[in-house]
Amino acid sequence: MDLQSLRLQIEQAGFSEEARKLLLAMIDKTVVKGSMSDEEKKKLLEMIDVEVDKANLEADAREDMATLLDGLVNDVDVAAGVAEEQLVQLDKQTDEEVSAVGKSASAGQ
Repeated sequence: MDLQSLRLQIEQAGFSEEARKLLLAMIDKTVVKGSMSDEEKKKLLEMIDVEVDKANLEADAREDMATLLDGLVNDVDVAAGVAEEQLVQLDKQTDEEVSAVGKSASAGQ
């Protein structure tokens, strides 16, 4: 892979702005110098590894959050169903009590 391809991949990789700038600066320095020392290569690869690890941790955290939110949505759905059933029962009970009061009032006249 040539340095231009590497530069393009770094620009498109979604690295943090700070890391992207440092990596691109290292590549630009290499282009000017004409080569990259083993130490510079190692540093470049370490920075890329750190950014990839960071991205993986962020992805895991988002996945955990999505799972948590799905569970919360399910709990809310269950609670809403229970509340709806209770309201239906209360409406039925109220209708029966109103009907009973109406019959008592009619019978008393």
